[in-house]
Amino acid sequence: MSIKITSPWWQLVAAMLAQAICGGSIFSAYSVVVAPLKMEFAPSNMVLMLGMTVTSLASGLLSPYFGGAIDRISIRRLMLFGIALVVGGFLCLSVTSSMNQVIVIYAVFMATGSILLGPIATSALLARWFTQNRGLAMGIAASGSALGGLLFPPLLQGLIDGLEWRLALQVFSGLILLVAVPVIALLVKDYPPAPLSLSTDTNETASPTPSPAPPLSNKAMISDPKFWSMALIMGALFSGPIAIISNLIQLVGEKGITPGQGALLISIFSGANLAGKLILAAAADRINHHLVLAMTMIGIGLGVIGLSQTNTFYLVAACCAVIGLFSGATTPVWSVILSHIYGVNQLGKIMGLMSLFIMPFTLSSPPLFGWVFDTSGSYNVALYGYVSMLCVALLLIANLRRLTASTALEIHAVKTGI
Repeated sequence: MSIKITSPWWQLVAAMLAQAICGGSIFSAYSVVVAPLKMEFAPSNMVLMLGMTVTSLASGLLSPYFGGAIDRISIRRLMLFGIALVVGGFLCLSVTSSMNQVIVIYAVFMATGSILLGPIATSALLARWFTQNRGLAMGIAASGSALGGLLFPPLLQGLIDGLEWRLALQVFSGLILLVAVPVIALLVKDYPPAPLSLSTDTNETASPTPSPAPPLSNKAMISDPKFWSMALIMGALFSGPIAIISNLIQLVGEKGITPGQGALLISIFSGANLAGKLILAAAADRINHHLVLAMTMIGIGLGVIGLSQTNTFYLVAACCAVIGLFSGATTPVWSVILSHIYGVNQLGKIMGLMSLFIMPFTLSSPPLFGWVFDTSGSYNVALYGYVSMLCVALLLIANLRRLTASTALEIHAVKTGI
């Protein structure tokens, strides 16, 4: 049976490609880009890593603005603009003459591109097109980032090995342009067609879910207790795995595990993370969303506790797999829950605004873990502290569920005149 271009699954293809470019070319490929930059400009390692720091910082600061734009302006046009920024960023890198210019390029071009091609934009798009399988769709789209991390770095490294590095960046940008622009331009549709239509593979209703709450201003959102409960929960969920994976080589070195084995542990974590995006995100379509969120938190916590107590490579690998599996569901479940609380038509705005408040958790946790090790001589103190944070976040899930139920009753009362 042929699939119409208006099928929700075509939007998923485009969303996967967008996240692959975002995660693969901007973030994962940075380690490939810095090698010729180090030889060309001889910066310190700290300066060399500022590209990723400013990208994360700038994207967090810009997310509220562009998140709101995603709800108001054509997602298709914004994604094409994101592609233009990434392509332009690599072209600018190919003619750069200093590390200061590199840092500015990542702060302006790559940071903005990562918002317009990343989870905020793709979640807003898919929430409009998917209802019954929304969690699964967002999980599959999120897996695009991992696939991009597998494909883009070796592709770029192969170009650099075969060409002069500046020419290699130009060719790389051209390949992104040739692949991404036709796919995004052809496939992405901002909204499903009216009247309602069904996808060919499932009885998926291709229409946006009616918003369970009226549109909110930024001021109203940050005055909403549900917003803060969700922001603190997601800050806790995002920060721990990022800190652990950033410090993993040093962390497992305490246990007598070699750097080579540590690199393998990172791969195990990444593979489990990809599986979690697919398996646990799909569970959000069939199980209470708050329960899936609690399961994610408990799973990460158990993995962290195990990591603090085990010393053999295989047990540590099992713990890394558990943490990776459950943390993989974090972004898709976050998107699904917000779409149910605030509605699909303001999902970009709420995710962008919330990203600003999550950013301090994700930026501070890796150096904080390192500081704890420097002062205490062990990573276990940081691991135990993180588990304590998860316990507090579990209580916030119960509060979030109560607040969400209360809001739903209020909306029902308004609609029925009770």
